[in-house]
Amino acid sequence: MQRINIISGVSVVAIAVLLCSCSSDPKNTKQTKYGQKNQVTYGREELRKQPINFPPNYNTDNFRKLVMAVDFGNTACDGFSPEIGRAVNTRMQSEMAKIKRFSVFAVHGQRLERIQALADVGQAKLAETTDMKDIAIMLSGNILMTLQRKNAGRKQVLTYGLTINITCTDLKTGLVKFSKDIDAKVNKRQTLSSSGRVIAGFNANNQKDIEQVFMDVVVLAAMKLANELGNSFPVGGRITGMLDETLTLDKGFEQGVGGKMQMVVFTQISGVDLPLALAEASPGTNTSNLQIWRWNTDNQRVQNIRKQMQDDSAWLEKNKLYAVGYGMAKPSDWDKPMDHDLDDED
Repeated sequence: MQRINIISGVSVVAIAVLLCSCSSDPKNTKQTKYGQKNQVTYGREELRKQPINFPPNYNTDNFRKLVMAVDFGNTACDGFSPEIGRAVNTRMQSEMAKIKRFSVFAVHGQRLERIQALADVGQAKLAETTDMKDIAIMLSGNILMTLQRKNAGRKQVLTYGLTINITCTDLKTGLVKFSKDIDAKVNKRQTLSSSGRVIAGFNANNQKDIEQVFMDVVVLAAMKLANELGNSFPVGGRITGMLDETLTLDKGFEQGVGGKMQMVVFTQISGVDLPLALAEASPGTNTSNLQIWRWNTDNQRVQNIRKQMQDDSAWLEKNKLYAVGYGMAKPSDWDKPMDHDLDDED
């Protein structure tokens, strides 16, 4: 039974389920794409007039598929059904497993079968066996499920939300990469009779419908969390081939390179990383083609290096060349439409 607090004529349901132990614009139309509000990758337009700079936290030591342990705790339920709470927890871990940048290891081994059962075929893949010393990142946190009701005459808006109190730790250094709350919400609408009875709109008593709403909110939260992970662990690799302005990168889709991902091509001069150009990726399974579309023309040293590349067909054999991406490549199913209004108040 959900508990309702009445405040100044507006009914507010603040139902919080802390998953720790089990002893928008309201005028947005339906069929809104997740990606429209939760950008994970960057396009040329965002970078065309910007200085060519490195993404934050890039590190050539991390230019490999990193092993990430994920632990969102067990489920304790109050208000929503325990089944929905467990489904939210499991789905959150399965969404993390879809991010190709990482090999995901679920800390709670007993959940592996449930996570794999929920994962979309070909999208989610969990590390079957993991040596603990190989784990580079620990992603842990608690999940808060919320519901708010707002009345405006005979219209009522139900806002279903998740707040994930997340901490990401680099286990190799012991440093916390980030610790913050990730919030995601969607709105469902109802029409009330003059007596306050629901006569049209979302059926808030249907447990399957509520669970589906929360499954969609999980995806929104996962996209925001992917942004944070992308800022902390950008994908990159070594350039192994070069023909004019077409390059071959030694990382591909399976290592987290996304289609049309924008990447900074750079070299090292006397121990200093020098950004040379921007390139767009076309990933294969384990390698990618990069097409340079903008050179760092503001730097005279870059101009000299570019000329050396043009004049010396063996330049790459004598020098190191790398590329690192902006943002995090997202699974294709994160772009599917959803039948909710996004809530932008967070």
